[in-house]
Amino acid sequence: MTRARELGKLANKNSLTADNTNNFVGIGSTQPDSKLDVLGGAQISGVTTFSSRVDVGTAVTIGAASGIVSATAFYGDGSNLEGVASAGLGTALAETQPGNVIYYTDNILGIGSTMVVTVPTGSDVAYTQYAEVSLNENVDLIVAEGDDFVTDILGLSTSGISTLTGIGGRIRAGTFTNKAGTGAPQLTFGAEIPVGYGLTGAGGINVSGAATIGGNLNVGGVLTYEDVTNIDSVGIVTARSGIVVSSGVIKIPDGSTSAPSIAASSDTNSGLYFAGADTVGLVAGGSRKLLANSSGITINNGDLSIDDKIIHSGDTNTAIRFPDADTFTVETAGSERVRVTSTGGVHFSNAELIERVSIVANKLSAVPNVNLDNGMVHYYTTNETTTATPNIISTAGINTNMATGDTMSVTIMSKPNNAGYFPKVSIDGVATGITTYWSGGSAPSSAESSGVDVNVYQIIKTADATYDVLANTSNFA
Repeated sequence: MTRARELGKLANKNSLTADNTNNFVGIGSTQPDSKLDVLGGAQISGVTTFSSRVDVGTAVTIGAASGIVSATAFYGDGSNLEGVASAGLGTALAETQPGNVIYYTDNILGIGSTMVVTVPTGSDVAYTQYAEVSLNENVDLIVAEGDDFVTDILGLSTSGISTLTGIGGRIRAGTFTNKAGTGAPQLTFGAEIPVGYGLTGAGGINVSGAATIGGNLNVGGVLTYEDVTNIDSVGIVTARSGIVVSSGVIKIPDGSTSAPSIAASSDTNSGLYFAGADTVGLVAGGSRKLLANSSGITINNGDLSIDDKIIHSGDTNTAIRFPDADTFTVETAGSERVRVTSTGGVHFSNAELIERVSIVANKLSAVPNVNLDNGMVHYYTTNETTTATPNIISTAGINTNMATGDTMSVTIMSKPNNAGYFPKVSIDGVATGITTYWSGGSAPSSAESSGVDVNVYQIIKTADATYDVLANTSNFA
Protein backbone atom coordinates (compact mmCIF):
# COMPACT_ATOMS: atom_id res chain seq x y z
CA MET A 1 0.00 0.00 0.00
CA THR A 2 2.86 2.33 0.71
CA ARG A 3 4.45 1.80 -2.72
CA ALA A 4 1.01 2.11 -4.38
CA ARG A 5 0.40 5.37 -2.64
CA GLU A 6 3.79 6.63 -3.68
CA LEU A 7 3.19 5.49 -7.24
CA GLY A 8 -0.15 7.21 -7.29
CA LYS A 9 1.62 10.46 -6.51
CA LEU A 10 3.70 10.25 -9.74
CA ALA A 11 0.83 11.24 -11.98
CA ASN A 12 -2.77 10.77 -12.68
CA LYS A 13 -4.17 7.66 -14.34
CA ASN A 14 -3.97 9.26 -17.81
CA SER A 15 -0.18 9.70 -17.51
CA LEU A 16 0.91 6.41 -16.01
CA THR A 17 -1.04 3.17 -16.26
CA ALA A 18 -0.33 -0.50 -15.52
CA ASP A 19 -1.64 -3.78 -16.88
CA ASN A 20 -1.10 -6.21 -14.05
CA THR A 21 -2.32 -9.16 -16.06
CA ASN A 22 0.33 -8.79 -18.80
CA ASN A 23 2.87 -6.83 -16.75
CA PHE A 24 2.70 -3.86 -19.23
CA VAL A 25 3.43 -0.29 -18.19
CA GLY A 26 2.14 2.72 -20.15
CA ILE A 27 3.42 6.33 -20.09
CA GLY A 28 0.86 8.63 -21.68
CA SER A 29 -0.94 5.46 -22.78
CA THR A 30 -4.14 4.28 -21.12
CA GLN A 31 -3.96 0.80 -22.60
CA PRO A 32 -0.27 -0.28 -22.78
CA ASP A 33 0.42 -3.20 -25.13
CA SER A 34 4.11 -3.78 -24.40
CA LYS A 35 6.41 -3.91 -21.46
CA LEU A 36 6.92 -0.14 -21.83
CA ASP A 37 4.44 1.71 -24.01
CA VAL A 38 5.32 5.39 -24.38
CA LEU A 39 2.84 7.65 -26.08
CA GLY A 40 4.49 10.96 -27.04
CA GLY A 41 8.09 12.07 -26.87
CA ALA A 42 10.82 10.93 -24.49
CA GLN A 43 13.83 12.98 -23.41
CA ILE A 44 16.84 11.04 -22.12
CA SER A 45 19.85 13.04 -20.93
CA GLY A 46 22.12 10.11 -20.17
CA VAL A 47 23.25 6.93 -21.84
CA THR A 48 20.55 4.38 -22.50
CA THR A 49 21.55 0.77 -23.03
CA PHE A 50 19.31 -1.78 -24.70
CA SER A 51 20.08 -5.47 -24.31
CA SER A 52 17.90 -6.53 -27.26
CA ARG A 53 16.43 -5.12 -30.48
CA VAL A 54 15.00 -1.60 -30.63
CA ASP A 55 12.23 -1.01 -33.20
CA VAL A 56 11.65 2.58 -34.38
CA GLY A 57 8.33 3.21 -36.06
CA THR A 58 9.14 6.05 -38.47
CA ALA A 59 12.30 7.90 -37.68
CA VAL A 60 15.23 8.46 -35.32
CA THR A 61 15.92 12.14 -34.76
CA ILE A 62 19.12 13.43 -33.18
CA GLY A 63 18.48 16.93 -32.00
CA ALA A 64 22.06 18.19 -32.03
CA ALA A 65 23.77 18.51 -35.37
CA SER A 66 26.75 16.66 -34.04
CA GLY A 67 24.79 13.71 -32.70
CA ILE A 68 25.92 10.22 -33.63
CA VAL A 69 23.90 7.06 -34.05
CA SER A 70 26.10 3.97 -33.94
CA ALA A 71 25.23 0.32 -34.30
CA THR A 72 26.81 -2.97 -35.25
CA ALA A 73 24.66 -3.07 -38.41
CA PHE A 74 22.01 -1.06 -40.23
CA TYR A 75 19.24 -2.80 -42.18
CA GLY A 76 17.17 -1.61 -45.13
CA ASP A 77 18.01 -0.24 -48.61
CA GLY A 78 19.37 2.99 -47.22
CA SER A 79 17.66 4.87 -50.02
CA ASN A 80 16.90 7.88 -47.83
CA LEU A 81 20.31 8.18 -46.19
CA GLU A 82 21.59 11.74 -46.49
CA GLY A 83 24.97 13.29 -45.83
CA VAL A 84 26.80 9.95 -45.57
CA ALA A 85 30.15 11.31 -46.72
CA SER A 86 32.17 8.35 -45.57
CA ALA A 87 30.22 6.06 -47.85
CA GLY A 88 31.61 7.87 -50.88
CA LEU A 89 28.37 7.71 -52.85
CA GLY A 90 27.61 11.40 -52.89
CA THR A 91 24.11 12.88 -52.57
CA ALA A 92 20.88 11.35 -53.85
CA LEU A 93 19.10 13.29 -56.56
CA ALA A 94 15.67 12.87 -54.87
CA GLU A 95 14.02 11.39 -51.83
CA THR A 96 11.90 8.97 -53.83
CA GLN A 97 12.46 6.47 -56.60
CA PRO A 98 14.26 6.52 -58.94
CA GLY A 99 16.18 9.62 -57.89
CA ASN A 100 16.90 8.25 -54.43
CA VAL A 101 19.30 5.68 -55.87
CA ILE A 102 21.05 8.10 -58.24
CA TYR A 103 23.84 10.08 -56.68
CA TYR A 104 25.83 13.12 -57.58
CA THR A 105 29.11 14.50 -56.30
CA ASP A 106 31.94 16.78 -57.39
CA ASN A 107 33.43 15.86 -60.76
CA ILE A 108 37.02 15.67 -59.53
CA LEU A 109 38.44 13.94 -56.49
CA GLY A 110 41.17 16.22 -55.23
CA ILE A 111 43.99 14.66 -53.23
CA GLY A 112 45.99 17.21 -51.31
CA SER A 113 48.61 15.02 -49.70
CA THR A 114 50.40 11.81 -50.53
CA MET A 115 48.37 8.71 -49.78
CA VAL A 116 48.79 4.98 -50.27
CA VAL A 117 45.92 2.86 -51.56
CA THR A 118 46.31 -0.43 -49.72
CA VAL A 119 43.38 -2.81 -49.91
CA PRO A 120 42.85 -4.97 -46.79
CA THR A 121 43.66 -8.67 -46.95
CA GLY A 122 40.95 -10.62 -48.77
CA SER A 123 40.43 -8.07 -51.52
CA ASP A 124 42.63 -6.52 -54.17
CA VAL A 125 40.55 -3.69 -55.70
CA ALA A 126 39.80 -0.20 -54.41
CA TYR A 127 37.05 1.91 -56.02
CA THR A 128 35.82 5.48 -56.27
CA GLN A 129 32.86 6.93 -58.09
CA TYR A 130 34.82 10.00 -59.12
CA ALA A 131 35.43 10.25 -62.84
CA GLU A 132 38.77 11.98 -62.42
CA VAL A 133 41.44 12.06 -59.76
CA SER A 134 43.46 15.25 -59.38
CA LEU A 135 46.63 15.36 -57.32
CA ASN A 136 48.18 18.55 -56.01
CA GLU A 137 51.68 19.41 -57.09
CA ASN A 138 54.38 17.17 -55.56
CA VAL A 139 51.68 14.81 -54.21
CA ASP A 140 51.84 11.06 -54.82
CA LEU A 141 49.00 8.55 -55.10
CA ILE A 142 50.60 5.18 -54.50
CA VAL A 143 48.80 1.92 -55.26
CA ALA A 144 50.21 -1.00 -53.31
CA GLU A 145 51.75 -3.85 -55.28
CA GLY A 146 49.15 -6.42 -56.30
CA ASP A 147 46.22 -4.00 -55.79
CA ASP A 148 44.09 -2.13 -58.32
CA PHE A 149 42.61 1.35 -58.07
CA VAL A 150 39.52 1.83 -60.29
CA THR A 151 38.00 5.27 -60.85
CA ASP A 152 34.50 6.10 -62.17
CA ILE A 153 33.14 2.83 -60.78
CA LEU A 154 29.59 4.23 -60.95
CA GLY A 155 29.99 5.09 -64.60
CA LEU A 156 29.43 8.79 -64.08
CA SER A 157 29.78 10.87 -67.23
CA THR A 158 32.88 12.99 -67.53
CA SER A 159 31.22 15.56 -69.82
CA GLY A 160 31.25 19.11 -68.63
CA ILE A 161 34.33 18.69 -66.48
CA SER A 162 36.34 21.88 -66.35
CA THR A 163 39.92 21.87 -67.67
CA LEU A 164 42.48 21.08 -65.01
CA THR A 165 45.19 23.67 -64.41
CA GLY A 166 48.71 23.41 -63.06
CA ILE A 167 51.29 20.72 -63.67
CA GLY A 168 49.58 18.32 -61.23
CA GLY A 169 51.27 15.56 -59.32
CA ARG A 170 51.95 11.90 -59.91
CA ILE A 171 50.20 8.56 -59.69
CA ARG A 172 52.75 5.91 -58.82
CA ALA A 173 52.12 2.25 -59.44
CA GLY A 174 54.04 -0.75 -60.57
CA THR A 175 51.47 -1.67 -63.23
CA PHE A 176 48.75 0.18 -65.18
CA THR A 177 46.00 -1.66 -67.06
CA ASN A 178 42.65 -0.85 -68.62
CA LYS A 179 39.56 -0.71 -66.42
CA ALA A 180 38.81 -4.41 -66.95
CA GLY A 181 42.36 -5.37 -66.04
CA THR A 182 42.67 -7.35 -69.30
CA GLY A 183 44.67 -5.02 -71.52
CA ALA A 184 46.72 -1.88 -71.81
CA PRO A 185 45.44 1.46 -70.50
CA GLN A 186 44.30 4.08 -73.01
CA LEU A 187 46.25 7.33 -72.91
CA THR A 188 43.63 9.62 -74.44
CA PHE A 189 45.95 12.50 -75.21
CA GLY A 190 49.17 10.55 -75.49
CA ALA A 191 52.07 10.45 -73.08
CA GLU A 192 54.71 13.10 -72.44
CA ILE A 193 58.10 11.83 -71.28
CA PRO A 194 60.32 14.33 -69.41
CA VAL A 195 63.78 15.19 -70.73
CA GLY A 196 66.35 12.63 -69.68
CA TYR A 197 63.90 9.74 -69.51
CA GLY A 198 62.55 7.23 -71.99
CA LEU A 199 60.62 4.03 -72.48
CA THR A 200 62.36 0.95 -71.11
CA GLY A 201 61.40 -2.69 -70.76
CA ALA A 202 61.88 -6.15 -72.17
CA GLY A 203 58.78 -5.90 -74.38
CA GLY A 204 58.40 -4.15 -77.71
CA ILE A 205 56.75 -1.07 -79.14
CA ASN A 206 53.96 -1.69 -81.64
CA VAL A 207 52.78 1.44 -83.49
CA SER A 208 50.16 1.07 -86.21
CA GLY A 209 50.30 4.75 -87.22
CA ALA A 210 53.13 7.14 -87.98
CA ALA A 211 55.91 7.67 -85.43
CA THR A 212 57.86 10.94 -85.40
CA ILE A 213 61.17 11.02 -83.52
CA GLY A 214 62.76 14.44 -83.17
CA GLY A 215 66.01 13.24 -81.64
CA ASN A 216 68.15 10.14 -81.99
CA LEU A 217 66.83 6.59 -82.21
CA ASN A 218 69.23 4.13 -80.61
CA VAL A 219 68.59 0.47 -81.42
CA GLY A 220 70.64 -2.14 -79.60
CA GLY A 221 69.34 -5.07 -81.62
CA VAL A 222 67.91 -5.40 -85.14
CA LEU A 223 65.89 -2.59 -86.77
CA THR A 224 63.30 -4.07 -89.13
CA TYR A 225 61.22 -1.77 -91.31
CA GLU A 226 59.11 -1.87 -94.44
CA ASP A 227 59.81 1.66 -95.69
CA VAL A 228 62.11 4.44 -94.55
CA THR A 229 63.19 7.86 -95.84
CA ASN A 230 66.48 8.55 -94.05
CA ILE A 231 68.93 6.32 -92.15
CA ASP A 232 71.80 7.77 -90.11
CA SER A 233 73.57 4.78 -88.61
CA VAL A 234 76.86 4.52 -86.70
CA GLY A 235 76.77 0.73 -86.82
CA ILE A 236 75.98 -1.92 -89.42
CA VAL A 237 72.90 -1.64 -91.67
CA THR A 238 71.75 -4.97 -93.12
CA ALA A 239 69.33 -4.94 -96.05
CA ARG A 240 67.48 -8.17 -96.81
CA SER A 241 66.92 -7.69 -100.54
CA GLY A 242 68.84 -4.64 -101.70
CA ILE A 243 69.44 -0.92 -101.40
CA VAL A 244 67.90 1.51 -103.89
CA VAL A 245 69.10 5.11 -103.96
CA SER A 246 66.92 7.27 -106.20
CA SER A 247 68.95 10.45 -105.69
CA GLY A 248 71.80 11.87 -103.68
CA VAL A 249 75.17 10.33 -102.81
CA ILE A 250 76.18 7.28 -100.78
CA LYS A 251 79.11 8.43 -98.62
CA ILE A 252 81.50 5.91 -97.09
CA PRO A 253 84.95 6.16 -95.45
CA ASP A 254 88.06 6.20 -97.67
CA GLY A 255 89.33 2.81 -96.50
CA SER A 256 92.74 1.35 -97.36
CA THR A 257 94.35 -1.59 -99.15
CA SER A 258 94.15 -3.70 -95.97
CA ALA A 259 90.61 -2.58 -95.08
CA PRO A 260 88.71 -1.41 -98.19
CA SER A 261 85.53 0.67 -97.80
CA ILE A 262 83.37 -1.75 -99.80
CA ALA A 263 84.09 -5.41 -99.09
CA ALA A 264 82.35 -8.75 -98.70
CA SER A 265 81.46 -9.77 -95.16
CA SER A 266 83.45 -12.99 -95.66
CA ASP A 267 86.49 -11.31 -97.26
CA THR A 268 87.27 -7.98 -95.62
CA ASN A 269 90.60 -7.35 -97.40
CA SER A 270 89.17 -7.45 -100.94
CA GLY A 271 87.04 -4.70 -102.45
CA LEU A 272 87.12 -0.98 -103.28
CA TYR A 273 88.78 1.89 -101.48
CA PHE A 274 89.41 5.60 -102.20
CA ALA A 275 93.14 6.28 -102.46
CA GLY A 276 92.83 10.05 -102.84
CA ALA A 277 90.99 12.82 -104.67
CA ASP A 278 89.36 11.48 -107.86
CA THR A 279 91.02 8.10 -107.27
CA VAL A 280 89.51 4.65 -106.72
CA GLY A 281 91.49 1.51 -106.03
CA LEU A 282 90.60 -2.16 -106.49
CA VAL A 283 92.06 -4.46 -103.83
CA ALA A 284 92.37 -8.25 -103.72
CA GLY A 285 93.90 -10.04 -100.75
CA GLY A 286 95.08 -6.76 -99.24
CA SER A 287 97.05 -5.84 -102.40
CA ARG A 288 96.05 -3.16 -104.91
CA LYS A 289 95.37 -4.59 -108.36
CA LEU A 290 93.91 -1.60 -110.20
CA LEU A 291 93.94 2.17 -109.70
CA ALA A 292 91.56 4.48 -111.56
CA ASN A 293 91.93 8.27 -111.45
CA SER A 294 91.30 11.33 -113.61
CA SER A 295 94.33 10.41 -115.77
CA GLY A 296 93.34 6.83 -116.56
CA ILE A 297 93.59 3.28 -115.24
CA THR A 298 96.71 1.64 -113.81
CA ILE A 299 96.98 -2.13 -113.35
CA ASN A 300 99.18 -3.27 -110.47
CA ASN A 301 100.55 -6.66 -109.57
CA GLY A 302 98.73 -8.73 -112.12
CA ASP A 303 97.21 -9.06 -115.56
CA LEU A 304 94.09 -7.66 -117.18
CA SER A 305 92.19 -10.57 -118.64
CA ILE A 306 89.34 -10.19 -121.12
CA ASP A 307 87.28 -12.79 -122.90
CA ASP A 308 87.47 -11.63 -126.51
CA LYS A 309 87.88 -7.93 -127.26
CA ILE A 310 88.27 -4.37 -126.07
CA ILE A 311 85.67 -2.09 -127.65
CA HIS A 312 85.61 1.68 -127.92
CA SER A 313 82.61 2.93 -125.97
CA GLY A 314 81.53 5.37 -128.67
CA ASP A 315 82.39 3.16 -131.65
CA THR A 316 81.40 -0.45 -131.08
CA ASN A 317 82.85 -1.72 -134.41
CA THR A 318 86.37 -0.59 -133.50
CA ALA A 319 88.16 -3.05 -131.24
CA ILE A 320 91.22 -4.96 -130.20
CA ARG A 321 90.42 -8.64 -130.35
CA PHE A 322 91.97 -11.91 -129.24
CA PRO A 323 90.55 -14.35 -131.80
CA ASP A 324 93.07 -17.19 -131.37
CA ALA A 325 95.77 -18.35 -129.02
CA ASP A 326 98.86 -16.12 -129.08
CA THR A 327 97.16 -13.79 -131.57
CA PHE A 328 95.57 -10.39 -131.43
CA THR A 329 94.04 -8.18 -134.09
CA VAL A 330 93.06 -4.56 -134.54
CA GLU A 331 89.71 -3.87 -136.17
CA THR A 332 88.19 -0.66 -137.52
CA ALA A 333 84.76 -0.29 -139.07
CA GLY A 334 84.16 -3.94 -138.24
CA SER A 335 87.10 -5.18 -140.39
CA GLU A 336 90.48 -6.54 -139.38
CA ARG A 337 93.32 -4.16 -140.22
CA VAL A 338 96.34 -5.59 -138.33
CA ARG A 339 97.10 -9.08 -137.11
CA VAL A 340 100.00 -10.12 -134.90
CA THR A 341 100.50 -13.86 -135.02
CA SER A 342 102.01 -16.37 -132.61
CA THR A 343 105.27 -16.32 -134.60
CA GLY A 344 105.63 -12.55 -134.29
CA GLY A 345 104.43 -11.83 -137.78
CA VAL A 346 102.51 -8.64 -138.52
CA HIS A 347 99.87 -8.67 -141.22
CA PHE A 348 98.42 -5.47 -142.68
CA SER A 349 95.13 -5.75 -144.51
CA ASN A 350 94.43 -3.70 -147.64
CA ALA A 351 95.23 -0.22 -146.42
CA GLU A 352 97.85 2.48 -146.57
CA LEU A 353 100.91 2.32 -144.30
CA ILE A 354 101.70 5.79 -143.04
CA GLU A 355 104.69 6.80 -140.94
CA ARG A 356 105.12 10.19 -139.33
CA VAL A 357 108.21 12.29 -140.25
CA SER A 358 110.02 14.45 -137.71
CA ILE A 359 110.54 17.76 -139.55
CA VAL A 360 113.41 19.86 -138.12
CA ALA A 361 113.65 23.51 -139.19
CA ASN A 362 117.43 23.42 -138.96
CA LYS A 363 120.49 21.68 -140.41
CA LEU A 364 121.99 18.42 -139.09
CA SER A 365 125.41 19.99 -138.57
CA ALA A 366 123.80 22.38 -136.05
CA VAL A 367 121.69 19.72 -134.20
CA PRO A 368 123.40 16.35 -134.85
CA ASN A 369 121.44 14.33 -132.24
CA VAL A 370 118.81 12.26 -134.03
CA ASN A 371 116.36 11.25 -131.27
CA LEU A 372 114.35 8.19 -132.27
CA ASP A 373 111.75 9.05 -129.61
CA ASN A 374 110.47 11.40 -132.36
CA GLY A 375 110.26 8.67 -135.01
CA MET A 376 112.43 6.78 -137.47
CA VAL A 377 112.38 9.39 -140.29
CA HIS A 378 113.91 12.87 -139.84
CA TYR A 379 113.87 15.73 -142.38
CA TYR A 380 116.24 18.72 -141.92
CA THR A 381 114.91 21.62 -144.04
CA THR A 382 117.80 24.15 -143.75
CA ASN A 383 120.64 24.07 -146.31
CA GLU A 384 123.81 22.45 -145.00
CA THR A 385 127.05 24.45 -144.76
CA THR A 386 129.49 21.70 -143.73
CA THR A 387 129.88 18.01 -143.11
CA ALA A 388 128.33 16.37 -140.06
CA THR A 389 128.09 13.06 -138.15
CA PRO A 390 124.56 11.88 -137.27
CA ASN A 391 124.36 10.76 -133.61
CA ILE A 392 121.50 8.28 -133.28
CA ILE A 393 120.07 8.30 -129.77
CA SER A 394 116.93 7.72 -127.67
CA THR A 395 115.94 8.75 -124.17
CA ALA A 396 116.57 5.23 -122.80
CA GLY A 397 119.55 4.64 -125.11
CA ILE A 398 119.76 2.63 -128.33
CA ASN A 399 121.81 -0.10 -126.61
CA THR A 400 119.02 -0.41 -124.03
CA ASN A 401 116.19 -0.32 -126.55
CA MET A 402 117.71 -3.04 -128.77
CA ALA A 403 118.49 -6.63 -127.90
CA THR A 404 121.26 -8.57 -129.59
CA GLY A 405 119.89 -9.70 -132.93
CA ASP A 406 117.51 -6.74 -133.30
CA THR A 407 117.60 -4.39 -136.28
CA MET A 408 116.14 -0.99 -137.05
CA SER A 409 116.09 1.37 -140.04
CA VAL A 410 116.76 5.11 -139.61
CA THR A 411 116.22 7.62 -142.43
CA ILE A 412 117.80 11.12 -142.40
CA MET A 413 116.95 13.61 -145.16
CA SER A 414 119.00 16.80 -145.66
CA LYS A 415 119.80 19.53 -148.21
CA PRO A 416 123.49 19.23 -149.22
CA ASN A 417 123.79 22.65 -150.93
CA ASN A 418 127.23 21.74 -152.36
CA ALA A 419 128.66 21.55 -148.81
CA GLY A 420 127.04 18.99 -146.59
CA TYR A 421 127.50 15.24 -146.51
CA PHE A 422 127.74 12.55 -143.75
CA PRO A 423 130.69 10.16 -144.15
CA LYS A 424 130.16 8.26 -140.83
CA VAL A 425 127.63 7.65 -138.01
CA SER A 426 127.69 7.34 -134.18
CA ILE A 427 125.26 5.63 -131.79
CA ASP A 428 124.50 6.80 -128.21
CA GLY A 429 127.26 9.40 -128.66
CA VAL A 430 129.93 6.76 -129.36
CA ALA A 431 131.61 6.10 -132.70
CA THR A 432 133.46 2.97 -131.55
CA GLY A 433 131.97 -0.52 -131.77
CA ILE A 434 130.35 0.38 -135.12
CA THR A 435 131.21 -1.32 -138.40
CA THR A 436 129.73 0.59 -141.33
CA TYR A 437 129.10 -1.00 -144.73
CA TRP A 438 128.39 1.52 -147.55
CA SER A 439 126.29 0.93 -150.59
CA GLY A 440 128.70 1.06 -153.52
CA GLY A 441 131.63 0.13 -151.30
CA SER A 442 132.70 3.54 -150.00
CA ALA A 443 131.47 6.39 -147.86
CA PRO A 444 130.52 9.68 -149.54
CA SER A 445 133.43 12.10 -150.01
CA SER A 446 131.77 15.14 -151.48
CA ALA A 447 128.49 16.98 -151.41
CA GLU A 448 125.86 17.16 -154.07
CA SER A 449 125.16 20.62 -155.41
CA SER A 450 121.44 20.68 -154.74
CA GLY A 451 118.32 18.63 -154.12
CA VAL A 452 117.76 16.37 -151.08
CA ASP A 453 120.08 13.65 -149.84
CA VAL A 454 118.37 10.56 -148.38
CA ASN A 455 120.62 8.76 -145.90
CA VAL A 456 119.39 5.30 -144.80
CA TYR A 457 121.07 3.42 -141.94
CA GLN A 458 120.10 -0.22 -141.27
CA ILE A 459 121.40 -0.84 -137.74
CA ILE A 460 121.96 -4.42 -136.53
CA LYS A 461 122.99 -5.06 -132.93
CA THR A 462 125.49 -7.92 -132.87
CA ALA A 463 126.61 -7.66 -129.23
CA ASP A 464 126.50 -5.27 -126.29
CA ALA A 465 127.10 -1.76 -127.69
CA THR A 466 128.29 -3.38 -130.90
CA TYR A 467 126.61 -2.76 -134.26
CA ASP A 468 126.82 -3.47 -137.98
CA VAL A 469 125.42 -0.56 -139.98
CA LEU A 470 124.38 -0.84 -143.64
CA ALA A 471 124.48 2.75 -145.00
CA ASN A 472 123.26 4.26 -148.23
CA THR A 473 123.19 7.84 -149.50
CA SER A 474 121.07 8.88 -152.49
CA ASN A 475 120.52 12.32 -153.95
CA PHE A 476 117.15 13.42 -155.27
CA ALA A 477 117.38 16.56 -157.43
